[in-house]
Amino acid sequence: MRIECDRHGARRRYGSSLQRSLGADSIEVHSETAVASLYTLKVGGREVQIRFSQEADSSFYQVALASLAAKQTRECLMDAWNLWFSTRLPDVRATKGYAKDGKRWLFDAGESLAAFEIDSSLLRRNR
Repeated sequence: MRIECDRHGARRRYGSSLQRSLGADSIEVHSETAVASLYTLKVGGREVQIRFSQEADSSFYQVALASLAAKQTRECLMDAWNLWFSTRLPDVRATKGYAKDGKRWLFDAGESLAAFEIDSSLLRRNR
């Protein structure tokens, strides 16, 4: 099995994240270059090859379709988020959730989140 993925920014090393996330029995690093990072994982007796490439969505239609599906899903979830909060915090403008706008939304919502027993740290991305 081979899995093609789009690279996340300038990141080159995915091995430890793959190991941790997928619980691979072993992982072989073939390359981690500016163009692509290629790994073979052994998981439950099966070999899985995973490649992260720059602009994979331009080279592989499957990656492009997955990217579109992910973006559409995100938009639908943000619409649901905004609908839920608009009925509870009508003075807070909706957000698309991206960094700058998300920070604006958190600032505007401020102390009002405490009334819903929502810890604002759960609404922030932690890397």
